[in-house]
Amino acid sequence: MKAKKILRCGLGICSVFFFLSSEVGTAQSSETREISVDVSSRSAEARNEGFQKAIEELSKELAIARLGADFFDKNHSRFDSEILKNSSKYILSVRGKGFRSEENVTKLDVSLGYSADAFDRLLRESGLMQLSRRSLRALILLEDKDRAVGVGPWWARSEAKMPEEVASIFKSLAAQLVSRGIEVASPKSVIQNLPPEFRKSGFAREELVQMGNQLGFTLVFYGLIAPGSKGKIYHGQWVQVPAQRILDEVQGEEAKDSDVVAAVMKPVIEAQTQGTLNAKPFLLTVRGAFTPKQLAKIKDQLGSGIGDLRGMKPQELKRGEFTFKAESAQSPEALVRLLETLSFQDFQHRVSLNDGNEILLQLKKR
Repeated sequence: MKAKKILRCGLGICSVFFFLSSEVGTAQSSETREISVDVSSRSAEARNEGFQKAIEELSKELAIARLGADFFDKNHSRFDSEILKNSSKYILSVRGKGFRSEENVTKLDVSLGYSADAFDRLLRESGLMQLSRRSLRALILLEDKDRAVGVGPWWARSEAKMPEEVASIFKSLAAQLVSRGIEVASPKSVIQNLPPEFRKSGFAREELVQMGNQLGFTLVFYGLIAPGSKGKIYHGQWVQVPAQRILDEVQGEEAKDSDVVAAVMKPVIEAQTQGTLNAKPFLLTVRGAFTPKQLAKIKDQLGSGIGDLRGMKPQELKRGEFTFKAESAQSPEALVRLLETLSFQDFQHRVSLNDGNEILLQLKKR
């Protein structure tokens, strides 16, 4: 960690040390976590080792909450080299609160300021977030417009082959998706497994969602290609199956196939960077005695703590109990683990999972 020492006061057990990340150049939402670590002595060297231990412990805790314990264990070395090595990007401050003795063991209490958003961003940039969610699967239905209207699209005929002018774009799209941790169905498997009711051209959003659910896909792209005066005219839409919505529509004309691919991929790349590509709906019930102003602050803290949280639309409001519908790419189980690591000002909290996709957050005043 690149850090600058800016304060030292006191002596011995009362010593307090404060370090501030040199990369805090822009405003970032900050959270605080206090960690106690074992150290070998009360020396300056032991203090610095304690700081590093605390950073490692917090980083591991955040990673397991987002990636899962099994994935973290299997990719520990890559995490160390790509995330922990760059901890100054998400660790905003490190404050030593002093040494103490506990059962003949010297301990150092450390207060860490960190940005959960910056940590999530680093996970996505490294590709670890995408790899941990390898269940991302895409179905690409791309065809020449004239053929789709005439003899019918290739996926509608059991012996049909994808036309070469479409196949080149399909291959480039598939390669880019795979490079981003998204599995792509081969044309052969599509022809073999596509239900009869989908062997046609022209689909409504609801049909693409139904198709994705039946075949186990996270994303479905349906698009048509036609020759244009400059090159190729394209038009299509990406559908997010779990969220049951259109991610984006793409259309235009490009002279090069590579530019067509870039335009079609743009919504996927943007959503993946934002962490919303695999967003799934879930219910979050917040229970406790708090004012409307405190509830608004709790919602802000939830949004800051869960980097890919989207929506938070009220579903049911009762006295002391508020249920929201929200979206996240993380599983309900992973969200529970993540919520357990958060802190809420003025409140203690407990988290549990009810009825599969409903999370209960219980708050009690300190």
